[in-house]
Amino acid sequence: LEFRIPSLMSSVTITKPWLSIVGVGEDGWDGLSKAARIAVESADRIYGGARHLAFVPPCAAERCPWKSPLSQSIEEIVAQRGQGAVAVLASGDPMLHGVGPLLTRRLDAEEYRVIPHVSALSLACARMGWPVAETTLVSLVHEPVESVLRFLAPAQRLVVYSRDRNTPDALARILQERGYGPSRIVVFERLGGAAEKRTEVIAAE
Repeated sequence: LEFRIPSLMSSVTITKPWLSIVGVGEDGWDGLSKAARIAVESADRIYGGARHLAFVPPCAAERCPWKSPLSQSIEEIVAQRGQGAVAVLASGDPMLHGVGPLLTRRLDAEEYRVIPHVSALSLACARMGWPVAETTLVSLVHEPVESVLRFLAPAQRLVVYSRDRNTPDALARILQERGYGPSRIVVFERLGGAAEKRTEVIAAE
């Protein structure tokens, strides 16, 4: 059950979603559903990272790369309610460690629609043959690598979102220091794309 208090944030009457939050995979534009493509193509403004914006074919919409800090773009998007259609591009499932909640918690449900793509979590579990419901997700994108410590246990299965190319090495060192040197680490790059790559090592190595 979800109990909601009527929003007093705006006097603008919203008759249909003005914001579309669209998940994009490594397969880019070709991997989007028809509904996702229409949402993007019909937008007046499209927000996203440079890589995601490059996937979108030429159209009349204004392209708005993410600002730093990201909160500037979030405020800018929310301020545009009732002023045209906006599309936001995000990786995979925008509601799973993505930009989605940063926007949806600021708006009424009638104002937005989320069109997710397959998440990196689901893809990694599919490649490993692991049940998603029995796998723990740890995001180190904005957290120190030491955050993984509380999840370490014998026979534990973790999918770890990496901050950058140095995260796997840092994770391997922590596993060695905590007595988990025999652990298997599988690094996936560009999951779901034509250039997908898999590298498998033992932490102690």
